[in-house]
Amino acid sequence: MDLIMIYDFDGTLTPYAMPQYKVLKDCGYDDEKVMGIIQIIMDSKKIGLYEAYVEAIFTILERHHKERTIDTICDGAEEIIYNPGVISYFEKFKDVNHYVVTSGYEDYVRKTKIYPYLKDIFGTRITIDNSYMIDQLMTDEKKVDAIGKIVQTNSSDFHNVIYIGDGLTDCYAFEYVHKNGGISIFVGELTAPIEKLCQLGIIDYCFERNFEVGSSIDKYIQSRLEGETCYEKELANSTSSYT
Repeated sequence: MDLIMIYDFDGTLTPYAMPQYKVLKDCGYDDEKVMGIIQIIMDSKKIGLYEAYVEAIFTILERHHKERTIDTICDGAEEIIYNPGVISYFEKFKDVNHYVVTSGYEDYVRKTKIYPYLKDIFGTRITIDNSYMIDQLMTDEKKVDAIGKIVQTNSSDFHNVIYIGDGLTDCYAFEYVHKNGGISIFVGELTAPIEKLCQLGIIDYCFERNFEVGSSIDKYIQSRLEGETCYEKELANSTSSYT
């Protein structure tokens, strides 16, 4: 079976909800401090979260006299921490069609250790000159367009598609994949909003952020590749919503 695996990046393959750009840490900005700047930009310019995030990064670079280059932003990408088993998981399933759809930068993911295993990346693209310019801004809603393009490129239907995400920002993607016959998988801590999405039926499975051999994700993907349904039946019969 030619599975099409589509992943969110931050919080799904990594343990962090936000990108951990080394240059921001070097400038003394943790996630909370970055979000503070983002909120100020959103309020003052009346723009959305993702556009404000891009501007916030450039604001911090300017304040600290850092070069406004892709290399500056992507520095340290090869050293980021992943969730347990991620690298070995991609190595084990290297013949599967893997894609990343992220609101983060495409260039950043291209410099990570998982990039060689990916068939393609769909994310935010920027041009850096005297002012920043967004070539493509990957919002939660636009993830749906990217997923549709991936399916079309593979001349496939959604029954071979599995989307894995970690939160409410993946809501549109979860719903789109599920309603078209694919499988949507949430990874992470179960919260009341996520449980509500499960009750609405747009999330098929909830797993821990663990990609190690023997984990729920590993066993599920292996069972799909082998065409077996026993593991799906085991999950369906589970008394817990968190498997």
